[in-house]
Amino acid sequence: MTQQLDDEGALWFFVPSDGTLARDVEVNPRVCATYSDLARGVYVAMSGYARLIYDPDRIFALWDDELEAWFGQGPLDPRLSLLRVDVDHAEYWDEHSSGVIRLLALAHAALLREPPLPATEHRRLSLRHGNGSAPSPA
Repeated sequence: MTQQLDDEGALWFFVPSDGTLARDVEVNPRVCATYSDLARGVYVAMSGYARLIYDPDRIFALWDDELEAWFGQGPLDPRLSLLRVDVDHAEYWDEHSSGVIRLLALAHAALLREPPLPATEHRRLSLRHGNGSAPSPA
């Protein structure tokens, strides 16, 4: 569960400091996060560099009681860490046309023997941290 997208474009997650994700990030900090809203047909994929951070003030600021399902001792759980992801690339897709309109566009294209017009908007955004390398530790 993403807790925040901050003003610097970083994503913040609560993670167990003794978990597989924490160990994996120590070995390879390159990560990807995806989000979708099926009802609206919106999809987002972001990639960047992750690092584990223990910041009690930020933990309390971002804490949500629903997190107790994973961290039973609340924001003071000794296994609790934050994962900060500095996003350097993002893509989104917006399927703004309804299924019926897409079907009609495909039928129209088939009758005219032309390729259908795309029914999906797709955009890319690249963010660079200085020389394009991983951001420096905070």
